[in-house]
Amino acid sequence: NPVNEYVVRIDFLNDHDPYCNYTGMLTVKDTSKVQLNFSPVQLTLDLANLPIPLTQNSSFLPETLYVIVPDAFSDSDLAAAATVSGIMGRTANANVQVELIKSSQATTQLLQKSNAVVIGRPDNNTFLQNLYSQSGLPTTYSGGTFYNKSTGKPIGKDDGILQITPSPLSPYNTMLIISGGSDVAIQRAANSLAIESIGQEGYLSVV
Repeated sequence: NPVNEYVVRIDFLNDHDPYCNYTGMLTVKDTSKVQLNFSPVQLTLDLANLPIPLTQNSSFLPETLYVIVPDAFSDSDLAAAATVSGIMGRTANANVQVELIKSSQATTQLLQKSNAVVIGRPDNNTFLQNLYSQSGLPTTYSGGTFYNKSTGKPIGKDDGILQITPSPLSPYNTMLIISGGSDVAIQRAANSLAIESIGQEGYLSVV
């Protein structure tokens, strides 16, 4: 992780009175430490809150957001990944580094403490195929077509699909899936992240 510098303010209080007029001396030694105690919480998943919870709001803790593309990625997959990386870099109010990896590189060890964006279709992205096999997504995929699980209706081939789901590797992490039945659909889904007022909400958005 990179080296970061932060300003820490120390106030002397007397019975919670900030005007106690106490003059003291604070010595910071080479062996001094600051211990920050915190516990992770399960986040509310809602597309309306993006880029939260893919990135932590106003966090100084360094984090890595992985963008997972198919092993045999297309130009459209890379274009979508570049779009996502640029949008997250501009909108995330956090200390986040975006890293592109192939589906075969998306190991449990790598992702068990990180959020991720998954790009592609189950028939060309093995990591996404595994997510669908666990039946935790708001859509299904069969015969090259996506279906809205709540309505049972097919989703148009060129309609972009955004889905947000808890990571199967950790209840404290999140995965955003950018998909669609065609290259046009995938790029459309990625581009929709740049539009602030697209009305996305819940676990699924078709654009």
